[in-house]
Amino acid sequence: MKKAIVKQIGEQAIDKNDRMIIFFNDEATIELKKVSVIQEFSENSDTVELKKGGIISIDNNDYEITQVGSLATKQLNTIGHITMIFDEVPVANEVLSSAVYLSPVSMPSLVEGSVISYY
Repeated sequence: MKKAIVKQIGEQAIDKNDRMIIFFNDEATIELKKVSVIQEFSENSDTVELKKGGIISIDNNDYEITQVGSLATKQLNTIGHITMIFDEVPVANEVLSSAVYLSPVSMPSLVEGSVISYY
């Protein structure tokens, strides 16, 4: 399991019409921080292998992973970057490489201090 705390939410990070949230660790540039949610991982967080059928829990609300982009696991484990998409999975050639697609497709209510667990 990999566990993170939301440390900062950029002023343009969440648009419920987009159905997508971009996450980075605190090493993100100032420009990225404006459009992203900054997450800080606990020191004892393991690496995680994101896979279809896996779970991402946000404040104890579970979301099932319905698709994983080709770079999502590597980027999450190395630079704390992932794009969570709360929408139906597109056709294969339109899947974003750094994204996970999640169900249910309703957007979570994130606040500073929200807890995210990657299983």
